[in-house]
Amino acid sequence: MYAEASHWRSLNPNERALHIIRTLSSLHPHWIFGGPSAALVHGLDCPYPLSRAICRVISPDAWNPPKRSGLVDLCRTRPDVVRVDGINVTSVESTVFDCVIRFLPSYSLGFADSAIRLGRTDAPRLLRFCRGQRREARWDKAEQVLLLADGASENGGESQCRGALYECGCARPRLQVPVPCVDVPGRTHRPDMLWTRDDGSYVACEFDGTRKYVDPAMIGNRDVRQVVAEERRRAECLGSQGIDVFRLFYGNLNETGELLRLLDEYRVPMDEGIRRRLGVWPG
Repeated sequence: MYAEASHWRSLNPNERALHIIRTLSSLHPHWIFGGPSAALVHGLDCPYPLSRAICRVISPDAWNPPKRSGLVDLCRTRPDVVRVDGINVTSVESTVFDCVIRFLPSYSLGFADSAIRLGRTDAPRLLRFCRGQRREARWDKAEQVLLLADGASENGGESQCRGALYECGCARPRLQVPVPCVDVPGRTHRPDMLWTRDDGSYVACEFDGTRKYVDPAMIGNRDVRQVVAEERRRAECLGSQGIDVFRLFYGNLNETGELLRLLDEYRVPMDEGIRRRLGVWPG
């Protein structure tokens, strides 16, 4: 495979992986791609660390350790295969299942969220496929992740944040709930996540990925200071309506102790049953 160095440097890890997948598909037209690699071809959200290895689907009797560095083989007896943009990949339902059964909710929830949000499938079809895989180890863990999937999640970062909170035992929030702005008539705020406490009060979590501060498509003609000031005014507006707001950044998602501290400080409703059913424990 060949690419101009300047062009290659301009690509993010997922875009680079897609280039490699397309090249491998042209060299090996019979290959079937699965897992995160298939998710990229389907256009689903995929955390960057998961796209580094290229996932190929093979039959169990053909398996042997891959000789190519960066290639992972997924064994499937009768894979559910579709063709997307000239590339053989597992179906959306099979792709999402393979991802949620292999990875923690913080890394896998985005596959299901985006599949629903983009209209590639829906929650009933994802669950139906999952429940047809009862011979797979931990299929029930995958089912619990799929039950938490929500197409209202706007991007992979928010999905990863929500998954990390579920791993801490957080209760299920409502997503993108419209809250009228008290400062600008007609404007509406939509907190990323919103919970109602037992006493009837509200708490919201806003997830801030770095993209919000550097992507021209998201900041327009504003500079970083303007974006930060607008976020502060937004939080103040929500606070004036009795909604406590806490913010999480991407770097917080691997800091379990800090997440638990914030959840306790802001009295975020918890549901230990979620963590127990997911089979994950913080720390």
